[in-house]
Amino acid sequence: MLPTQYAEFRTYYEEKPKGKTRTYIAKPEADCQGRGIFLTRNIEDLEPGKHYVIQRYMARPYLLDGLKFDLRIYVLLCGTNPLRLYMFN
Repeated sequence: MLPTQYAEFRTYYEEKPKGKTRTYIAKPEADCQGRGIFLTRNIEDLEPGKHYVIQRYMARPYLLDGLKFDLRIYVLLCGTNPLRLYMFN
């Protein structure tokens, strides 16, 4: 999460193996439906102070019927002692 974890991301970015360029996907924190998402290999492409979620980009992701997908599990935590939770179907 940038800008909060910018220093950690910079350290990770600078530790990349010699001769390898990692690709990152930057997702603006407040946009939806793919707006504002971009791929980058250069940390300088990120606007200072703007809120992003940054992840390493998977070049060959697992696909279902040729499409990328999200797996979301919704859980309601009701108590911790004893542990009680409900999972939405």
